[in-house]
Amino acid sequence: MGEALGQKSITRLDKNSLQELQAIYLERSAEQRGFPDSYCTKVSKDISEYLGFKYQEGHVKLDFPNNKGELFPTHAWCRDADGIIVDLTAHQFNPYLIKKFSEGVQIIRPKDPQYKRYTSLNNKVK
Repeated sequence: MGEALGQKSITRLDKNSLQELQAIYLERSAEQRGFPDSYCTKVSKDISEYLGFKYQEGHVKLDFPNNKGELFPTHAWCRDADGIIVDLTAHQFNPYLIKKFSEGVQIIRPKDPQYKRYTSLNNKVK
């Protein structure tokens, strides 16, 4: 079946896109002062446009309140066609988490306990 007008298909994560994500992470972390704090929207929109993942906005559940007293701060990330979360800035939340994210590209599959931290405002992956 053809795609509806204005809709493009969502990319699936593969070896090539993973390599591209790693290159983007290295480039952004080297050139953007204060990375990853407050870069989630820009980085995720760029990834969506460049690699074809679905841009997502929503909240991440923290274990401890952040500096603003929030347990569910706003955040942006991407999902692939299978619903896998792709997040290059997740480690900005580490001071407020028991189980920390490693630095770098986060590939979070639905069975990963960290997956439940994410609540999307545009949750449907088509």
